Amino acid sequence: MYDDQVMTRTQAARHLTISASTLKRRVGEGRFREHKIGRLARYYRSELDEDVKKAAPERDLRRRCDRKRDEMEAFLFD
Repeated sequence: MYDDQVMTRTQAARHLTISASTLKRRVGEGRFREHKIGRLARYYRSELDEDVKKAAPERDLRRRCDRKRDEMEAFLFD
């Protein structure tokens, strides 16, 4: 698939600077991709980096939406 480094959950979490349990939870939420080899979870460094880049615009969009909602509520209820 990719010709880059394959990492364990611990290595991948260290690369992302999050805990292994947080990585496992975010995989369940669909935020990161995981490859199972039997019972073992493996991660490709390039996929993790892509997933981080993909999530950044979504976070910015949520912040803008939250800000707009707050402005609208302030307008309507003040």
